[in-house]
Amino acid sequence: MRFADLAALPNVELGLTNAGTTYSEVAAFAHLPLDFARFDKTVVRDFHTPRAKQIMQRTLEISRDNDAFHVVFDGVETLEQVEFIRSIGGTLAEGTLLSNAMNANEFLMRLETMGTSLPEAAPRQAE
Repeated sequence: MRFADLAALPNVELGLTNAGTTYSEVAAFAHLPLDFARFDKTVVRDFHTPRAKQIMQRTLEISRDNDAFHVVFDGVETLEQVEFIRSIGGTLAEGTLLSNAMNANEFLMRLETMGTSLPEAAPRQAE
């Protein structure tokens, strides 16, 4: 099965994760029927370097020119990274900016102290 045939199947979304770790893949973006490309955290972390900037900018240009796929910036940890992503036209970011991980018990305790609770799960019916 060819890549294009796979992309044409219903309910199939194709994406490239860990994008930006090899320069040659940027040229391939223009020829692949992708739904999304997710930049590797190391590329986002190195956004100050000329090579990382060039890779991210070029990938966004290809995406806009072809109206082809969404570009996700993974590993966003600072406001400076957000400002850079916005400056080059990026709109989708994931990361730990302004968040703290907590376990389920702490999360439930915080909800309780705020006077909020999670809805009760409906009982599962036997099949």
